[in-house]
Parts: sequence; structure tokens; C-alpha cells
Amino acid sequence: ADLPYSIRITASDPHSRGKGKEIVMFPDGKCYRGLMMKDIPDVIELLRGKGQNQFKPEPYPKNLFLVCAHNTRDPRCGGCGPAIQIAFHAELAKLGLKENTDVWRSSHLSGHRFAGIVVCYPSGNWYGRVKPKDISTLVKAELVDHKPHKLLWRGRMGLSVEEQNRLG
Repeated sequence: ADLPYSIRITASDPHSRGKGKEIVMFPDGKCYRGLMMKDIPDVIELLRGKGQNQFKPEPYPKNLFLVCAHNTRDPRCGGCGPAIQIAFHAELAKLGLKENTDVWRSSHLSGHRFAGIVVCYPSGNWYGRVKPKDISTLVKAELVDHKPHKLLWRGRMGLSVEEQNRLG
């Protein structure tokens, strides 16, 4: 089936729980656990809207911040991503939000000229030019106010340009 959107696969650094690998899909907020390498072709067919869904998804239970820390394609994100991740962990601990929020380093998220890059779920908000000093304001915007941090906001997954212009 032709999908009305493109599929982007991004590697990140969470630790799988239990046997096999874990795939988390956004914006759906679904988590597939216990996948083995032999399952990958079937997962790809599922993503394309073809084949049978033999996998049992669970809702992903937490907020998630993906921080681009990719160093091979462009060292800008590799240079600033780890410091941003550390700032997130410190801020979430300070606010008591670590239990319901994950922060993962991610492979290429595109737009390295906007480094540091952060993508937030479940909102789907993308941010650019993020620095460790911005994390307190960004966490408050995403997890307390549930509104985009306007100064760093690059858009939201799933919205048209017109919808994003109205929101921004």
C-alpha cells in the first residue's frame, strides 16, 4: 500500500527489556517487544501496510525525548547531543519526572545545521539549536504547559504547513 507519509527508522540507545529487541513507533506510540532479527522483514511489511500483524503492540508508557547524537554524518550533533542528554537527566530528576520520561540518544534526525536537535513524544514537536541551558524551559513547555517552546520549535510531526503556522 502507498502510505500518505514516509517512514523514518532511527536507531536509539534504550535497553531492551527481556529477550529480543524493542521497536517503538511514533507518532503511534506503540512498542513492539521481543523482536528477533528474523522478524525484521515482517516488521517492514507491517510498516508498509502489507501482510499480517502477528506482533502484539503495547502502548509506549512514557514521554520521550530523542536527542540527536549522531557523529558520523556531521560532528555538530555528536558534539552537543551528549551534553543535552545529561542536562535532560538532571532537569527531570530535579522535577521528579524521571520515572515517566525517557531520554534517548538517537542516530541521524536530519537538519544537522540546527544542532542540537531534539524530538519530543507524544507531542511530535521537533526542536533545533537546543543548548543545555534551554532544557529547563523545554521540559516545562513539553511536560508542564503542553505547548511548543516557540523559540526553538521547528515543527510538529503530522501537521500540515498551514496547521504548523497557526500553532507557531
